[in-house]
Amino acid sequence: MFKPDLLSLIIGITAGILLTLFIKRRNVLLFFKKHKHKAKKKSGINRNDEQELRKFLLREAESSHLLAFFCRLSDLFISRKLISNPLYLDPSVDIEEIHGLLLKPLAIAEIPELAIEYPFPLLSLGEALSGGCNVVLKGRIGSGKSCTIANLVIELLEGRCPVVELNQFLPIFIHARNLTFSGTEKTLENAILDSIGARSAINKKNGLEPIIEKYRSQKRLLLCLDGLDELEPEEFDEYVIRIQEFLIQNPSVQIITVSGPFYTGNLIKAGFVSFYLKPPSLEENKRLALKICGLFLDNSSLLEKEVVQGWVKQFKPSLELFSTTIQVFSYLFPSSKSEKSFVEPYIRYVTGNKLSAHELVLLLRSYAHPLENGSSLFQSEGLVRLPPSNDVPSLTISGEKAIDALINNRVLISNPDGHLRLLNAELNCHLLAMSDSHPLVLDPARLLCSPIEDRITQLSHQTHYLGEWVQRSEQINDMNLLLTLEHILVKKNKKVLCGSGLEKIAKVVTSLKLPLSTRYLAANLIFYSQENILFYLLKHFSSSTDIDTSQLIILLVGLSGEAKYADLLAPFLSSDLPMLRELALLMLIRHPELDRASLIDFEMHGLGGQNIGVLMSLEGDEGLEQLQRYATLEDSNCRRNAIAGLRMINQDWSVKELHHLNSTDHAWMVRDAAAQAIENQWSPAPFIPRPLPPLGKNPTILHFLETISSDSPYKGNSSDLLGTLIHSQDYPLQLLGLRYLIKQGGSQIPAALEALVCRPGNLREVALLLQRDLFY
Repeated sequence: MFKPDLLSLIIGITAGILLTLFIKRRNVLLFFKKHKHKAKKKSGINRNDEQELRKFLLREAESSHLLAFFCRLSDLFISRKLISNPLYLDPSVDIEEIHGLLLKPLAIAEIPELAIEYPFPLLSLGEALSGGCNVVLKGRIGSGKSCTIANLVIELLEGRCPVVELNQFLPIFIHARNLTFSGTEKTLENAILDSIGARSAINKKNGLEPIIEKYRSQKRLLLCLDGLDELEPEEFDEYVIRIQEFLIQNPSVQIITVSGPFYTGNLIKAGFVSFYLKPPSLEENKRLALKICGLFLDNSSLLEKEVVQGWVKQFKPSLELFSTTIQVFSYLFPSSKSEKSFVEPYIRYVTGNKLSAHELVLLLRSYAHPLENGSSLFQSEGLVRLPPSNDVPSLTISGEKAIDALINNRVLISNPDGHLRLLNAELNCHLLAMSDSHPLVLDPARLLCSPIEDRITQLSHQTHYLGEWVQRSEQINDMNLLLTLEHILVKKNKKVLCGSGLEKIAKVVTSLKLPLSTRYLAANLIFYSQENILFYLLKHFSSSTDIDTSQLIILLVGLSGEAKYADLLAPFLSSDLPMLRELALLMLIRHPELDRASLIDFEMHGLGGQNIGVLMSLEGDEGLEQLQRYATLEDSNCRRNAIAGLRMINQDWSVKELHHLNSTDHAWMVRDAAAQAIENQWSPAPFIPRPLPPLGKNPTILHFLETISSDSPYKGNSSDLLGTLIHSQDYPLQLLGLRYLIKQGGSQIPAALEALVCRPGNLREVALLLQRDLFY
């Protein structure tokens, strides 16, 4: 028989208490876990929704290119650099460490044919954003802005952006044509959330909004708003207003957007920094051509691939990779020689050889329904999946089947509201330029503000209006020259200016009162129309002591590249002015046929040839090829001088070459030079734009005030201080003062910029760039 004792009683009571506490604790934990889950669900934080959003954005970015029916953008993308503006130069850097040609570039980036030949400071898009500023990519339709933004989105979503801190950002990639604003009360944010919600499986209220809020609160939200350059000027201005309102409410959100080459509305006044894309080089064109051929000939024979590689070696480069893509299609899938359209091979391919380019124009025209303004053109709002407004009897395929094929191949995009749009704006422009129903816009003022119409008119066969533009203006201004030159360079027949028009332009070339960029634009107009007249003018002015005139002569000899003009270059090769001598040497590197005395080779074999190596690094494909060759020559001076150029190139191959020279070269001075180059690799950081601190808290300005024994912090008139900075002899201080002046705003800005443009000095070209950005 069991007899309880005191010890057993104590153990039993203790065990019971512990069991009770354990059960209560378990219930409490379950309670909190349950309610925590409910709270999380209530707040809408759902990791699956975020993953779904990221997948959706990645699909959008990967399919936003001309060959989306066949491959991802990341399979083809060729990395592009942005042309930076010296206005945003870090005032704390030692400018002696930066080459003079990078500090004071010309205002010619709007024209790709000129920009590709000039040494600009360059940044990647990630680097441009890393300083915290909002960015607008400027450029004509088809220049590659959309693909550059889409590629950055892909890098961020996949966590492989070279600017590592940006990998923590969530990029929201959206096209302006996918947004609808029902009434003025709808905000940009709501329009974006509605668009993503309608085209994905994510609930707006419980899915999208909490995700956006999470990244916004962490200051890691990046809005990538594409397609503004495809809007009419009035629509563009409305979007800019909505962007400004969004930024006022969300100052921590960064934005990338796009515009045409000229008009940016009020984006610059809203604090955006403008960039142009550096046009693709010959090597970049070849890389894209080989990538496309490699994808389409993946299962082909070795002989076929070798034939393709031989064709690519003879490849004619383009300044738009769109044109490169079409050229490759023309080679891989040739169509009838009787077809006149440049895009014919591409159209044949994406329609299964059912439609020609002309037939596609007719088909899209039949689906275009009248808009509010009465037009019936196949632009975004007018192309609707409704019964065709007229039949196309010549087609061998039904219109509906053709439209479905184009949608399946991502040539057409079907929006949730029923509207259709051509995915690629450049293709849209080519087709509209072919359409007899599309009236060409010939008003220069309108074309400056409407990139789509500007491109359509460029691609048209008409040229008569160019001579009329020049004749119409009593005084040819800077923007008139930009627009006219842009059109002439695209036309097959460039000999469209003559007589009194050329005489007017010649007066611009010879005017010492105008900025060098304006004179250079005018000189290019004459060069492409009447080359002999231009060089007659230059020979007449070759004895001028004006520095801008001397630079103009050097640039135009380089533009020509013909040995018969080498005598015009010779005097500047021994100039006492470093800027003139280095610019002349750059032309010899670009065009070895101009280097009759083999000066470049002589300098590279000497002890003081490092500067030539640096110039080679600034001179595109030709310069890089020469650097690679000199880095392997037997003469140790050549290798050491080449290292000075390799240091300036932030590419894998150049870094690898520096390490190779540092570890294996038999000459001590070469190994030492390579070690120093590796340690002091060129960084574009001084050109990364960063937000300005308040005027009275800027350390550079406070230091300047101390040096002039002024009050610190400054208590006087800020306009007087900015005037002192702008008219100082210190170039970084001048740039800083000008930037604060623009930020301050006011009615005095136009007159202040005009005064700087009209007066020779360090800020002349920068002021001209600002004039274009702010007032055109």
